[in-house]
Amino acid sequence: MSPNGCNPCPRSIQEGYREGDLIDKTIGASNNLMQKIEEIKRHKNKHEQRFLCDLALREQDHIVLIYHASSAGRVADIDIAPGSTTIAHYWQSGGYVLWRMFAADRTHVGTLFHICANTDIQETSVSYDDLILDIWITPQEIARVLDEDELADAIKAGLVTNDEQSWIEKQKQIILADYSAIIDRIRTIETEILNRHDAHRATMKDYE
Repeated sequence: MSPNGCNPCPRSIQEGYREGDLIDKTIGASNNLMQKIEEIKRHKNKHEQRFLCDLALREQDHIVLIYHASSAGRVADIDIAPGSTTIAHYWQSGGYVLWRMFAADRTHVGTLFHICANTDIQETSVSYDDLILDIWITPQEIARVLDEDELADAIKAGLVTNDEQSWIEKQKQIILADYSAIIDRIRTIETEILNRHDAHRATMKDYE
């Protein structure tokens, strides 16, 4: 799910991407973007969710998916207009999923860290246990911890174990201490991902 203090992250994430890396790594031609990957999100306090996303990048233990939303969305009290695009990063056995969210005009809306566990990347899917607590980072890189009340209710209901509580707290501290550096390391690939995704969507419209 993401580079964290316990699990070593891939070299490309530790060091950052160089311009042109994606050409060598995987988005490749637009037909590669047609590969669909199913995101399977297991919740502690509600039903499992499944989403189909486009594959943007695959490495040994890191996958990047991209999702275009035709309808409006909402993160806490933050409204996200229709036409937004999310670039989602997942690391095998990592401590969180990282979403980078962009408006239809490619303005950066914000970054969302989902604290999670048991991330498993397969050929056609990526699955993980969502551990409720999220951290929202504004475009100005101000951090805001979300869903603390929801987590407290789940703990009281016996839905979150003591080990999971410790894991959540550890990942929260890692993110709050290092989110700027984490974002900087992945920022360099975003423009190429968005441009290729737009080109792919335009090509698909030609076939409609």
